[in-house]
Formats: sequence, structure tokens, C-alpha cells
Amino acid sequence: SREIRSVCLWDDAKRVLVSTLSGEILELVCAGESNSVSALEDPDAADKSVLRIGDDLNGGPLLRCHWDPVKQPAVYGLAKLSSGGFMSCGSDGIIRQWQTGDDIQHKEIKRVALDSGCRSLATSATSLAVGLDGSIQSRCNGLIKILSLEDFRTLADLSTPTDYVNTLSFSADGTALAAGSQDKFIYVYHFDSEASSWELKGKLSGH
Repeated sequence: SREIRSVCLWDDAKRVLVSTLSGEILELVCAGESNSVSALEDPDAADKSVLRIGDDLNGGPLLRCHWDPVKQPAVYGLAKLSSGGFMSCGSDGIIRQWQTGDDIQHKEIKRVALDSGCRSLATSATSLAVGLDGSIQSRCNGLIKILSLEDFRTLADLSTPTDYVNTLSFSADGTALAAGSQDKFIYVYHFDSEASSWELKGKLSGH
């Protein structure tokens, strides 16, 4: 059995990427007339649509990546790109950009190594947010890095959370960022275009 860490739904709702705590990326594909969402919601539609795990089900996962020789390999974060392809991050502290498509092989086209293991990932049209866990350098625990999607240049470091961030999500326009931390708080940030900086706007408790 596989322990799932994150999922990423494609816009057509017919493919889902799934990452596991054993360093795998799986692809759930809906084959048939109805899409995967309706087939799951309507039991009577089950005979019209089939869910399978990529073309590699019999031979293994779509990808094996983020291998860490010290810790258990784990793919903690997945995020799709508006330009196509997707990003992944893991316990090895590396962010990877993958090329994907029906007529091409999935392959890594870009990467960046950070100072610590990565726990979460989110993308906007121009930026990438990643939550670090302090496993390599303790000072990084709870740190959120905002990077440029173009060249992975660091745009900002947000250090408000006191423990690692499990989940990240940008608003549709990319000007707000929500971060759910292991410290049981949700932090909401907003990008101030005049100051060109991210500011903490709220902190939600009870989680």
C-alpha cells in the first residue's frame, strides 16, 4: 500500500497526479466518455469511465524521484503550471520542474536545491512558494520561500510560522497566499505591489 501525501488535479478533471511518502509520483487517468469526477460521484456511471494509474501501473509509478540517502524519500508537494507541466518538491530539499504531455516523455527540465527539506508547494502565474521543514538547517523550519518561476531566484522569505508548513495555496490572481502550518495556525499573506513585498494580513487558529 502507498501512503499519499499530496494530489494535483488537472484542469480537464480527467487526470490527477498523486505523490507518496515513498518517493513516487502516480498519475490517475480517466479513460471513457464521462470524466473522473462524475464517475466517482455517480456509481451508475462507473461502467462508463475507468480510472487507471498512468501507463506504468504494471511496471511501477509514473516517476520515482526526490531520493534522500539519509531519510525516507518522500514527494511532499505537487503543483501544476499554467504553461504546462508540473513542479514537485521533497525531503531531499530539491524543487523539480517536469515536462509532460500526451506525446512526450515526462522528464525533468529544471531544478533548484534549497537549504532544507521541502514540505509543501504552490504556484501562481509568475511565482513559486515552498515550505521548508528545517531537516537540513534548523533555522529553516517554518520558513516559506517565494521564488521566481522563471529562474528560481528568491523573491521573499516569510518566517512567521513556528513549525513547518504542510500546505500552501495562492489566490487566483497570485496576490494572496495561505499557509497551513504544523503549529496549528493558518497564515494569510498579501503582496503589496507598491512596496514589492509580502505582508502578513491574518492568522487563523483552531486547526
